[in-house]
Formats: sequence, C-alpha cells, structure tokens
Amino acid sequence: MSSRDQQRSDVDLWELNLINEKLLPYLQRLGYKYIEGNVSVPMGSRTLDADCVVYLDEKKEKPYIVVEAKYALRPEVTLLEPAVQHAFTIATALGSHVRYLLVTDGNRYQWFERGAETQSLVPAKYPPPGPHEPYQQTLLQLPLSPIAGTEQYYSLLQSVVDVLRKEGLVFGLRMGVELNRILIAKIHDEKVMSRGEQRRFRAEETTAEATASNVKELYEEAIAELGGEREVWSWSLSAGTVQTVVRLLEPYALSSVSRNVRDHSFWRVFAHLLGKDEGAHTTPLPLAELLVHLADPTRSDRVIDPACGTGLLLLETFGYVNSLHDAIDNDVGRPDMKGGNLTGLEINSEVAELAATNLTLSGLSPRRIIKVDSIQKRELEKAGVREESYDVVLLHPPLGQVQKNKPILRDFEIARDSPKANLEVLFIERSLQLLRQGGR
Repeated sequence: MSSRDQQRSDVDLWELNLINEKLLPYLQRLGYKYIEGNVSVPMGSRTLDADCVVYLDEKKEKPYIVVEAKYALRPEVTLLEPAVQHAFTIATALGSHVRYLLVTDGNRYQWFERGAETQSLVPAKYPPPGPHEPYQQTLLQLPLSPIAGTEQYYSLLQSVVDVLRKEGLVFGLRMGVELNRILIAKIHDEKVMSRGEQRRFRAEETTAEATASNVKELYEEAIAELGGEREVWSWSLSAGTVQTVVRLLEPYALSSVSRNVRDHSFWRVFAHLLGKDEGAHTTPLPLAELLVHLADPTRSDRVIDPACGTGLLLLETFGYVNSLHDAIDNDVGRPDMKGGNLTGLEINSEVAELAATNLTLSGLSPRRIIKVDSIQKRELEKAGVREESYDVVLLHPPLGQVQKNKPILRDFEIARDSPKANLEVLFIERSLQLLRQGGR
C-alpha cells in the first residue's frame, strides 16, 4: 500500500470512528433517528460524497442535515471554509429539504442554517430542534404562512420599521423596545393558537384600540410565563400604528423562524436604528462573540455583566453554552441557562427595558436584567447581587461618565490611590469584587 493510500485509509478510519462514537450519539440526543453515513450524492456528471446525512423520515426521502467531518477545524469556521462550501454544494444537490449543515472534528460542532429558498446560509449558534416536537408539529397545521428564510424575515422587519418611522418614532432604543414587544406578542399568540385557543393577534374585524389592547395582553402573558412581572406601561405608538404592524405580521408564522435567524436579523436591523449617543449602550456582535469565546463559560457557570446594555453578551453566552456544551454533555435535554445563571445589570431604564425584551425573545426570563447602578455597593446589596458569587464577569468598556460622588469612591481601593480614576477602572475593580475565587 502506498503512503497516500495508507493516509486515505487512516482518514477513512478516523471518520468512521468519529461518526459512530461521537456524531451518532450527539444527533440521537438531539432527537434524530434516521442517519446514514457515507452517502453518494449525484450532481450532474459527477458524484459527491457526504460524510453523513440526517433524514426526517424512515424512508430517507427528506434529507434535513448534511454533516461534513474535518480532521481539525480552524479556530474560526467561516462560510468560506472548504468543508462548509462542500457541505453546501451537497445540500444544494439534495434539495430544499436540507436546512442545516454541520461541520465537526468531534470536539467542535459548528452549525449553519440554510434558508428555505436554498440560497442563504448563516452561522447558527443553536442546533436545530428535534424533529418530533409537538408544538412544532401543531404549528404546521395553523393557518399561517411559514417564513422562507433569512432575507424574507429581514425584509418583514424592515417593513415594520418603515411603519414605525412613519409614526414619527425616532430611530433608537425606544423603537427597538416597541418592535420587540410586538414580536413577543405575535410569537406568544402562535403558541396560544397551537393549544387550540382563538387567535388574538389580528387586525381585521376589530378596532385599532382593541388590537393594541390584545397585543399588550399577549405580551404581558408571555412575560409572565417566563417569570417576569407585569409592567405598568403604555404604547409609544398610536393604536392605528400598532394595528398596521399587526396587519403586516398577522399572516406569517414567526415561530417557523429559527432563533438563529431571528437573532441574526434583529441585530442586523437594530444596528441601523441607533442614534450616535445610543451606540454607547451596544456591543458590536463580533466583539461579543470574541469575549464570550475567551471566557469559555460552561452550563454551570454563574455569569454576570455589570453594565449589560442591550444584553448581547448574555445572549451570546446563552448561545455559546448551548451550541458548544450540548455537543459533549450526555443529556442535551437538561435545563440550560434559563434559571439564575445569567445576570445583567443596567442603570439606564430604557436600555434595561430593551435588554429584558431581547432576553424574552430568546425564551429567557426578563428578570435576569436588574435595573441598578453597579457602582453603588448598597444598591447591589439591595438587588441581591453579592460579591465573590460569580464564575464569569463579562464587561465591555467604554461605560460612561467619570464618577464624582466622593462617598461612593471610598468603596474602591483604586480611587483611594488615584482620585482621578475613571469609570472604566472602577468597573474593573467592581468586576473583581463580584468574582468568586478562581473566577474569570
């Protein structure tokens, strides 16, 4: 046997072991039953080899996931990675049923989601849900049109933003809050409909005031289901504008849009909503991904962001933990970080409100966002935030104006040594105070 043949044989054996020992158990834990390795896929005059294909049906007529095994993945798996391109080509050949690509070396599992229109491809922080979830099956029976993919959903959000802009609502945080409230209400209404209850997110055969009242009621129900408290609030929008937005969204099943696509599209839209001053409250998405990757949080870690802004670092943590550690845990279905493991602190009321609605859209309790001044030690204690209690602190400067409150500065060692210490330095000291021994 030549050295090249021996090398090919070694790779084949490695792939076989990877599929049998790691990949099959992982996919089965996610709920998939019909899996086939080494699939030959005809494409024109040539034949492509798929390392593994996951099907939705026992007859294997509906391929859903294409898996490409790589001996060693690069630190950053991008859309231009040859393995991703190869998997995408195979997915195209197999047809529109294929919605996900998985590239793995057995240690890292990088998912990509493909739009139903087959052309779009976005990195996915969350693995696809199991194929037999009752809610998803019921959703397919609702009289609603599914969203074809990323571009259609993004276009729909842009249409809503255009309506809000015509209302005179200034671009920025408030528009983000109102947009989130309506999306949360719509998704909750679909959940209610899947249980056989009457649709309430509707614009026809009702007054504008009744439509706005129904949307508010649905939103409050969704918040309550996640353990949040009922809010005393009123729309910044007119009832007529709410009704117009409802009319735009009503025909579609937003629940058919995966969390990956919803997140990707929302942050893409939101980046264009912010005013110059409001940009201080946000973290660029690539930076958030980098910080979370460096911190490498686990499922059991208690994570806090003492200046959380729109909550992006917390959401990235949630996605990172679910995508990375689900691949190696024995029980994928165990509770994730929806409990008390994530905490965000924010002094600005409107920013905190936006962060809470962002978490709600991802199925996380809005109570994880606490409106509090992190520099005020007594406020933290009243809010139940204790020193030396967290495994990971995530923080993204700049943070705001320099503190001038002399009594508060006495709580910081750095301020006693350097009276002109800026807010960033104080936050770093506060972060160290929040960390348990050995935390990150």
